[in-house]
Amino acid sequence: MAGCLGAFLTASCSGLGPASLNQERIDYGLALAETAKREMLLNIVRLRFGDTPTLMQVSQIVAGYSFEGRADFGTNLFQNGYWLGNDIAANRGGTFSNRPTITYNPVRGEQYARTMLAPLPPNELIAMLTSGAPADETLRLTVKSMNGLNMGPALTPSTTAPQFAEALRLIEQLRAEDILGIRF
Repeated sequence: MAGCLGAFLTASCSGLGPASLNQERIDYGLALAETAKREMLLNIVRLRFGDTPTLMQVSQIVAGYSFEGRADFGTNLFQNGYWLGNDIAANRGGTFSNRPTITYNPVRGEQYARTMLAPLPPNELIAMLTSGAPADETLRLTVKSMNGLNMGPALTPSTTAPQFAEALRLIEQLRAEDILGIRF
């Protein structure tokens, strides 16, 4: 019986890592992408209101699994009136736990300056727009000009050049009515 239990535990644990890799790698990747978009939107809002943006970098994800099984057998052979059906007890149980360890590092120094001063890549701007960020606000905060229309001197709607503000309003209206879409 102990040999069967050992074989079961060994077979179960050997397939745990490779089998979980297929799904968990994608799940962690999606979670990282979603949190990066949310961090970017938060930092745009922080910049808009004069607050200091912060950046966190996920430097490591370690998935730790634990699979434990137990089997208990007991008897009371040394009692008067031994009866096999009443005096043998068998129990089994097990636990599984998944404890990922995620390491975050704040982005500082030269890497922070390079990240904050670099132009926003178009794919990230498109990702923000497809995730539901308002087109007029997002473009007002991230774009200086569009097809020859300059934004104007400031980031506020009241000081945005009228033609640029009208273009932003139309883009948001078209997107809200599902006439304008962005696809990869």
